[in-house]
Amino acid sequence: MCGGGRIRTSDAVSHIPVFETGAFDHSATPPLSAILAFQHENDKVLRRPYRPCLRRQVTVRTKPMFYLYLIKSTRYDWVYVGSTSDLENRLREHNTGAVRSTKFRRPYILIHSETFDNMRDARRREKNIKTNRIEKESIVRKYGPIV
Repeated sequence: MCGGGRIRTSDAVSHIPVFETGAFDHSATPPLSAILAFQHENDKVLRRPYRPCLRRQVTVRTKPMFYLYLIKSTRYDWVYVGSTSDLENRLREHNTGAVRSTKFRRPYILIHSETFDNMRDARRREKNIKTNRIEKESIVRKYGPIV
C-alpha cells in the first residue's frame, strides 16, 4: 500500500496474549475487545511516517524534436550545416573535436537553428541548404551569430 499505511508484522501478532488450555476452547480465548485494544495500541507504535508511493514514476515523454543547425568557426570563415536531435550536445561535440569533419576549425558558434517534428524533414532541409549555396549564404547574412 502506498503512502502512510500501517506496517503489520509477525512480531506484532506474536505479542498478542495467548491463553494456553491444551485443547482449543472458545471460552478460553480473550474477548474481541481486548484483542482490538491491544492491536490499536501496537498500531500507534508500528505506524510509519508518510512516504510517497514507491511505484515506478511515470514520465510523460514529449514528441522528440529534431534540429537543423548552422555553426560558424570563430577562427576561419567557414560554416557547417548539420542536423541532430540534441542540439546542445552536438554543439559540444563540435567544440571538443569529437566530430572529424569539424575538428580542425574549432571553436564554433551557433548562428542558426530550425526545429522539425521528424528527422526526415530536418535531413531534407539540411540537404537543401547544403546543395543551394545562395540559401546558405542568405541564412548566414540574415541571422548572423547567436550570442
